Amino acid sequence: MYGLTEEQRCTIFGVIDYYHRHNDVNYTDRYTAGRPPALDSTQIKQLDLTIQQNRSATAAELLSLTHSNTTERTIQRYRLFLGNCPRKSLVKVKGNNRNEQKRYQFAAIHYLVNIKKYIFEDECYVGLRNTQQILWCKRGESTPKKEISSLRAHVNLIGFIWWNGYVFRRFDN
Repeated sequence: MYGLTEEQRCTIFGVIDYYHRHNDVNYTDRYTAGRPPALDSTQIKQLDLTIQQNRSATAAELLSLTHSNTTERTIQRYRLFLGNCPRKSLVKVKGNNRNEQKRYQFAAIHYLVNIKKYIFEDECYVGLRNTQQILWCKRGESTPKKEISSLRAHVNLIGFIWWNGYVFRRFDN
């Protein structure tokens, strides 16, 4: 028992002494003190299946879906025990082919135009809304993507560009 601290040696000798005194060969069959688990193995499997089917459900929603006689906090603990961790959902914006076609047509029409004769003005409304949810995924599992059709926010940007300069103005309201 070289390389062990005095505390580790005392712990090992204490366990050996316990077995000698009690003749306890099968340690796993021994009575364990403490409160029994709130859910049995079939209820735990059912909870795991419910979590996988309802990834964004809160503990209260899971409690009502499983019809168990526990608390929300117990559901939260079992959800973590089952290897689920909270993640923010990934947002993917669906492409809008109509806008892409309009940009391509404009470029195709104006590709030979003398750019020095024009002032370009564009107004941009950047949109972003809170579309993320908390999803519960197993560790090592990839986060599923949520597709949305459009984004919304509260930023307005107007820009003028000409050959000798540019002006940009931001409106917050």
